[in-house]
Amino acid sequence: MRLVRLVPLALAALPAAAVSQASAGPPRSGQYRTTLELVLFEVPGLPESELPAAREAFVEELGSGNDFCLAPAPASAVMRRKLLEHIAEGDCRFDRFATRGAVVSAAMSCTREATDLGRVTVDGRIWSENADVNMSLQQDFGLGPTRIVVRAQSVRVGDC
Repeated sequence: MRLVRLVPLALAALPAAAVSQASAGPPRSGQYRTTLELVLFEVPGLPESELPAAREAFVEELGSGNDFCLAPAPASAVMRRKLLEHIAEGDCRFDRFATRGAVVSAAMSCTREATDLGRVTVDGRIWSENADVNMSLQQDFGLGPTRIVVRAQSVRVGDC
């Protein structure tokens, strides 16, 4: 999936995929497919008449999905962080990262191609071959505090 630029906004899309629960543990390296579902789209400064078209453009872009190769890493926490960065399609700095079993909660600041994607928070679950997380993007694009929540589901589809 590519980052989305909506109407006059430079909004970033976060990726996702159809997921079934797998065994607990760190994500395995391999090829992943991510699909997205828009949960919330709030742009308070965008005129009400432009909101449906902006939302539809965003949803359309989410439909393109995101495929990526998750390379092996020396520690399970590193694998989980790398998986979240791939899902967010950004270079992310983690301000908070916590796991308990399959449950993950994180806060990160991400950039992509010198574009600030804003504050991204993540809550969900990561298993050995899939993930199901909600990612919330918050940023002010000059139209007030924009908030977008996307359900991202990733599944391992094979080797890289």
